[in-house]
Amino acid sequence: MTDAQAAHGAETRLGIGVSPGTAYGPVVQVAPPVAAPAGEAAPADPEAALEDVKAAFASVADDLEGRARHADDTAQQILKATALIAKDKGLHKAAGKQLAAGKDLAEVCRHLEIGESTWHRWLAQYGGMKANDAKRLKELEAENAR
Repeated sequence: MTDAQAAHGAETRLGIGVSPGTAYGPVVQVAPPVAAPAGEAAPADPEAALEDVKAAFASVADDLEGRARHADDTAQQILKATALIAKDKGLHKAAGKQLAAGKDLAEVCRHLEIGESTWHRWLAQYGGMKANDAKRLKELEAENAR
């Protein structure tokens, strides 16, 4: 970094890029994820926990698809692709295996590559709902918004 860059508040950030080279420009640093409650144990009923996971994924996919309908072309493609990830049966199966093996929440989230804060948000928002219930909730929310 040059003295002129330092004088203007510039700083060097290193990370993993998507292509080789150097990039210059504004950067947004996202806050770290919210930590899960300390000492959270593995779920007592892995099958019920898996149903909660599936319902949360289904609801997230529905929400992303709804947002895609109102987005520009680029954002629409990203939202639809992310919704497909949430619908991935392989992801659901992986969660089931982890839960059945008695893994704690942190391990399951790491394996699924989702943040624990995301897990808790989904569980708080959709926990205990079956996929059809979550879908109906989204429909009612959309209806009420009109």
